[in-house]
Amino acid sequence: MKTAVPVRGLGVRVPRPPLLLDMARARLKKGQQRKFLNRVAKYFDFDWSRIARISNICDRSLRDWRCEKYNMNYKALLRLHKISNIPAPKIIEILPEYWSTKKASSLGGLMRNKLYGNPGTPKGLYWH
Repeated sequence: MKTAVPVRGLGVRVPRPPLLLDMARARLKKGQQRKFLNRVAKYFDFDWSRIARISNICDRSLRDWRCEKYNMNYKALLRLHKISNIPAPKIIEILPEYWSTKKASSLGGLMRNKLYGNPGTPKGLYWH
């Protein structure tokens, strides 16, 4: 496994996090994610598409991160911090890769029961 990844066009090598953190999310205090991304943007002369390329994400994801619609990718946060030398915000929690799966599956099961009934009853057996 490589220990560092070259960033195209910048001549910088960024440490690669362990495999478990590849899709981990960094939960930050409200407003900190936006503030950090705006500082990084100022460093890159507000070239948002370049920041997205460096972070290995699409422009839409970056816009969602800026609006704090979603938690920022931990790997991207480290990479942007390393390249721009802007202090990373204090991370409240690092969320593992499938942190929301249990909650989503429970909600899906509840919705299925609401729409089609209990699967243990004749009404719930014919839900398709």
